[in-house]
Amino acid sequence: MLVVHPSSRCDICLDPYSTSDLATSPHAIAECGHIFCFRCLYSLSTSTCPLCREVFDPDRVKKLHVGNTSEQENAERDDADRDNTERDNAEQGVVYDHANLLLHRMSLVLGEGVPEADVAEVVSEVQEWLQSQPDDPNSVSPFHSAGASQM
Repeated sequence: MLVVHPSSRCDICLDPYSTSDLATSPHAIAECGHIFCFRCLYSLSTSTCPLCREVFDPDRVKKLHVGNTSEQENAERDDADRDNTERDNAEQGVVYDHANLLLHRMSLVLGEGVPEADVAEVVSEVQEWLQSQPDDPNSVSPFHSAGASQM
């Protein structure tokens, strides 16, 4: 079942859609997907979409339903939660990528013959980065243990 948002309106008459009144119920043109109320769609002089001018077959027009406001709000809330989770995962990925880069740099300065200044620079970067991270020890625990063993 195809559903439109409860606050949607017909693009021709600007009346809100309704499922209780056939004249203002939303209908979609199958060929282009544009949506209009029944009254406006069937009052067109030609079977041409008023928005994109595509010719359509009136027999292929599909009735839509107006969504329940609470269902729509729940769906929007779920979408927002999913977006927040994806953003958090992306941020966490950046943190781990930076941690891995610093671990790699630490491994390069641990060998023999590395100038003391290079070692001090990397250790300083690691300490600054660790201080900028949240107090959650599990967030970068492998890095904490690697950094602690070198200092």
